[in-house]
Amino acid sequence: MKHYLPVYIAIFLSGCVTTPPTTTNPELTVNALAAFEDICLATAPSFATAEKTALNHGVTEFMVLGPMKMGNSNQGYNIQIQEGKECAIGFDPQKDSTITTRFLDLVQKHIKQNIAKKVPTVIQIDGQPFIVTHDRKGGETLVLLKLGS
Repeated sequence: MKHYLPVYIAIFLSGCVTTPPTTTNPELTVNALAAFEDICLATAPSFATAEKTALNHGVTEFMVLGPMKMGNSNQGYNIQIQEGKECAIGFDPQKDSTITTRFLDLVQKHIKQNIAKKVPTVIQIDGQPFIVTHDRKGGETLVLLKLGS
């Protein structure tokens, strides 16, 4: 099944080929950050309840591609979950240069540990190492990825 993972990712990302124009939508950013905290951080390290939590955040349905589950929220962001491995929230590119700082502040507050103020950075959740990052290429993507998985 592992050899299919790049194919699944390529299929998912093929829908993202055209980068939407950069916008200013503070409500979308706030919603995406809140979703990341509730769906990704609060369900880590296993992400076992991430799908159910996402449904409570306006994700209407999930598409299953092998081990990955992907869905779109009625609040303008999308989500990708792989139980036991990763959780990510993506949304349209924003002109807001404070998103990374706000993201790292949110992570630090949630895990109650001091963390680096740059991405990517490694954190611990229940004694397990994770990488957190904010990728701005082609949009905004907030990622929590278990190391060694």
